[in-house]
Amino acid sequence: MRALVITSDDATASRIARRLSNERIDFDRARTCADATGPKLARSDVVLLDQLAGEINSRDLICAIKKSQPKVPVVICSDRDTVEAMTRGFGIGADGSIVLPDEERRLAATLYQLLGQPPPKPLVLRSSAHEMELFDTWARVDGERVFLSKAEFRIIDLLARRRGEVISKADLLRHALPDLDDVCLRVFDVYLTHARKIMSCASGGHNFIRTVWGSGFTFNDECDE
Repeated sequence: MRALVITSDDATASRIARRLSNERIDFDRARTCADATGPKLARSDVVLLDQLAGEINSRDLICAIKKSQPKVPVVICSDRDTVEAMTRGFGIGADGSIVLPDEERRLAATLYQLLGQPPPKPLVLRSSAHEMELFDTWARVDGERVFLSKAEFRIIDLLARRRGEVISKADLLRHALPDLDDVCLRVFDVYLTHARKIMSCASGGHNFIRTVWGSGFTFNDECDE
């Protein structure tokens, strides 16, 4: 999912950005109507519009969004939890509304609901030695919560979901860093090393990423002999 946050207020933008980042939802920010209806809108799945941004005419902007991208839902962000505020939002063409900061915690759930998508479910792996839950934002290893960068998470996620297979470095690199056409292998090695270190510390020294020399890497969740 990718969201477009439209607001001229830096404080509001920062508040929404923190919540989206915590949920691992990619986003762009637009400050003006022109910026909001350009390429950023074309690559967005949902729009978050600050209703109180005085420099932006919400009604005209929503009309422009619906004309350009009719299938992209628009969520009004307001600081007023009143029927009048909600009615005004729907009256100008919004698909949903959220009250900040009171309802920040349900922001992601609201977006997934509007898009008709279920929230990401964790991948749960259990063995005789370890238990791991991989969420969209973090992982829990043997009961300890750990945080990974997006690239580190993708490395662990792919290996875990294809447990038992040997995955080449090239395949892992393309999965972990899909936006980079020509990335130095040393950059990937940094992410791989850091992911190994974090997971090892959380599990009491276990090495979840096993190197298969000459072939690639495999996921290792059993006890080391």
